[in-house]
Amino acid sequence: NPTSDTPPSVTPRMAEILVLASQIPIPVQATGTSLRLNPLLRHLAEEHEVDLVVFRDDRAERDALIDEAMAFCRSVTTLARPRLDGRRRLTRIVSGMIDRDRPPWELLDPFSNEAVAEVRDLVREGSYDVMFAVNDVWDAMFQLLVSGDTPPRVVLDWIDSPSLIHARRSRTRAGVAGWLARRRTRRVRRWQQRVNARVDAAIYIAASDREHAGAEGNPRVHVVPNGVLLPDRRVQAKSGGPPTLGFLGNMAYAPNELAALRLHERVFLPMRERVPELRLKIIGRDPGPELRRLASSSVEVTGEVDSIWTHLAGVDVMVFPMETGGGLQNKLLESLAADCCVVVTGVGAAGTGELGAQTLVIEDTDEGMIEATTNLLLDAEARATARQDGRRLLQAFDWSDILPRYARIILGP
Repeated sequence: NPTSDTPPSVTPRMAEILVLASQIPIPVQATGTSLRLNPLLRHLAEEHEVDLVVFRDDRAERDALIDEAMAFCRSVTTLARPRLDGRRRLTRIVSGMIDRDRPPWELLDPFSNEAVAEVRDLVREGSYDVMFAVNDVWDAMFQLLVSGDTPPRVVLDWIDSPSLIHARRSRTRAGVAGWLARRRTRRVRRWQQRVNARVDAAIYIAASDREHAGAEGNPRVHVVPNGVLLPDRRVQAKSGGPPTLGFLGNMAYAPNELAALRLHERVFLPMRERVPELRLKIIGRDPGPELRRLASSSVEVTGEVDSIWTHLAGVDVMVFPMETGGGLQNKLLESLAADCCVVVTGVGAAGTGELGAQTLVIEDTDEGMIEATTNLLLDAEARATARQDGRRLLQAFDWSDILPRYARIILGP
């Protein structure tokens, strides 16, 4: 028999976890959120029951994706996305301007009220231990919090800080538009703080996101980076052929499109005047008309590809002239995993923290990027050093270390 000062043995209990997300996180590279959520759900499902609720996945292949997700989820529920007339849409936007219990209107999902009622029924009918909400389902989660219809533990993964994204976007605006954008940034920041005060735990992808939300030092607000998605086979660094610059990302994401256009106009074209054989490869799904028009004998715009790794193997230097956006840039980690040399702006490198500042080639001006990229193209020793530093940085983004810590935050005591 145990003595009075010996704690009784405890058998860990399987937890029931309700996950709220905007899309089924399949394929793993579908979005930045999928890159984060897919490995996590698979890890949680090894010991716990995971029910996934999806708010607005309209993809034609949704039924097949549900079948695939059922390999690691106990259930997958997709909620209908009702279409609202103009009056109801306007009413919801106004509520985001004046109601302190709703997010600022920029973050308000105008379709969430009906969906919230369905999730509320699931919570009442189930016996969930945790509700885990991811990224842009803030409004639905917060409505459930306000009404008290939640499991005992509620965790929100913001991933990127909305206020930091807003702040970076406001820097590109001048005059009255810039002033209004800065006011809205403060409103978004205050709303984040109210949410963080209500949940049991909140998570950001990078320390810079947590800091901008005003949550530095808050023990309930955590930083969990993404792990790097490794190639299924060793990718050899490029050797031979014309020198090639590259960019990687989902081109439907406005910060990626702006960065790719900047790379073409303000880095690639000036460099090509001195290196006529220089090539540019823009890798990523859903390029818009402006990007597609860049395609030529010297510029490849791939669109969606079966594997990013074969394309990364054809690039000498990946250049990420990010000016807006937030969080940790998955494309940067994937480029390093493919043994590419990387040149990136401070915005693009922010999510890698102090180690990234020590190991990455960071340049914010066009002239600095041109000089650094040219140096990497011409100097074999500089390329070898950049690759070695990249491998050192990747060690901090190993999923095998990150996932257990991530799960502990979600499950709580």
